[in-house]
Amino acid sequence: MLTNYSVKNAIRVIDKIDFMLNTPTDTQFSELFKGSGADLMLESVSLDEIEHGYLGHECVSSDTAMFESITTTRMRLSQTMRAFIRKLNQGLSGTGILAGTNDTGDTENGMPSIGGAEIGRVRRVGNIPVMAAKIPLSDGQSVSVIFHSPTSGNGRIQNEDVLTAFRFLLNKRDVSHVVAPMNGRDISLPQVCQSLSNLIERNSGKFQRQAANAAKIKADIDAELERADALEQQKVALIEKCDQLKTRIDHKQSECDQLRRRLYQQIDINDKLRNQLQKMQAEQENLKTQKKDENSISTPANDTGKTEDGTHAVDKAASDAITFLKSVLSLESNNIQALSEIRTQTRAAIAALNAATVYEENSGLVTDAVNHLSGLLAAVAKSAMAGGK
Repeated sequence: MLTNYSVKNAIRVIDKIDFMLNTPTDTQFSELFKGSGADLMLESVSLDEIEHGYLGHECVSSDTAMFESITTTRMRLSQTMRAFIRKLNQGLSGTGILAGTNDTGDTENGMPSIGGAEIGRVRRVGNIPVMAAKIPLSDGQSVSVIFHSPTSGNGRIQNEDVLTAFRFLLNKRDVSHVVAPMNGRDISLPQVCQSLSNLIERNSGKFQRQAANAAKIKADIDAELERADALEQQKVALIEKCDQLKTRIDHKQSECDQLRRRLYQQIDINDKLRNQLQKMQAEQENLKTQKKDENSISTPANDTGKTEDGTHAVDKAASDAITFLKSVLSLESNNIQALSEIRTQTRAAIAALNAATVYEENSGLVTDAVNHLSGLLAAVAKSAMAGGK
């Protein structure tokens, strides 16, 4: 990526007054965009990228001289960079673009700022210590100057060591051959800054459009990522809700199965009670029929039918039956055996009423007693079912 320079074509950049300043031609500017140059011209660069991309390998071969331009010392680097940026801003006058950062302090990236430029760390390329200085521009572009120290020892740069700039970068593109073309003549510092400022101005519009597009794409990507995260969270929430609903469904299904079993049990109990009630009603009908048959039979005139003692016994049995049926109406019991005995006694009481021919006038009492007794039996059955749940 970096161009080698021959010793016989070596030139110097001299800080002198120059009245014949030239700007790069359209052809030179177009050449910078050929191949991968367009991407390099329109992409911003950080000091880390400069150090790893441009200083991570030997920039020149051992038999080739480095292009010597701006020369300073480590101690005078701040003054030199300040002067260089001042010249560069003179060339940018009228473009609305300013070069440089604050004179002192750290940059937003945490790198030291010296003379308005971000200064990188010293790195060894081969046996030569090299360092980079990045000059940020107000439109987002940057100019980078790469220094080497021909006087350092052991790969270290001391305050008194000489620093020589031998590469110029506009954003990620090496523009040294355009800024200071090797035509065998020395070049002035104003000429270097004029060429750089011209390239900066001509590239600014494209760079800013590219940066805006990149920012829009990044914003779209971030928005899609946020949307994807939101959808993922929504999916997780729906899965959790689905699991909760499934658990509730399983619980409701279990309750439904229990209720269904209880329903079947209740149906069986109701069937048994219904059969018992039908039997009792059938017995009542039979007793009524027998009574009617007895009344339809004629008795001989000389036959009194019953003795006085027999009539008295039947009437007493009917009276006791009425008393018993009335007691059944106020009965409250859940003992199934006791209720079964009372049911038997109820049948006997009904028979006594029929025998005394007083059933018709007491039929309401009989019906109420039978219904109350049936209700007690049903309650006992329901309680037994609930206990077996």
